[in-house]
This record gives sequence, C-alpha cells and structure tokens, in this order.
Amino acid sequence: MLRAAAPARRASPRTDGRVAAMRVLICDDHIVFAESLAHLLGAMNREVVAVTHHPNQAVTALRHQRVDVCILDVVFGSE
Repeated sequence: MLRAAAPARRASPRTDGRVAAMRVLICDDHIVFAESLAHLLGAMNREVVAVTHHPNQAVTALRHQRVDVCILDVVFGSE
C-alpha cells in the first residue's frame, strides 16, 4: 500500500548557499524493488549513494559513504 509522502524537510545549506541533496542508501533483497525505488528517488532529486541487497553490504557502504537516510528492509529472505 502506498502512502502519501510527508512534506519535504529542508536540507542543510552548504557553504556556497545552495541546498545539499538528501543522500540515501537503500538496502532490500528484492532487487527490482530496490532499483525501482532508487530510480524514483533519483527522479525526485535525491542522491542515492548506494543500493545494496544484504545488510552486511549496507554496513560496509555506511562505513564509506556519508548518508542522511537509510531505507532498510526489515525482513530478508530466509534470514
């Protein structure tokens, strides 16, 4: 079920006066869903810094990328 998006939160301004894009990490074992969500967020001017398909990959990505929001599936396949 789709819900209406919450009102946009103002991102932190950068030192040059422009507003920084929200940096998002997506982690979901359903590859088509994760890639579709990444495409949708990109169309909404969000910066998708990583799409992973296993929690261990997400942790690795979080250690190497600055992320504002992490969208994480809470039920993975047989885990």
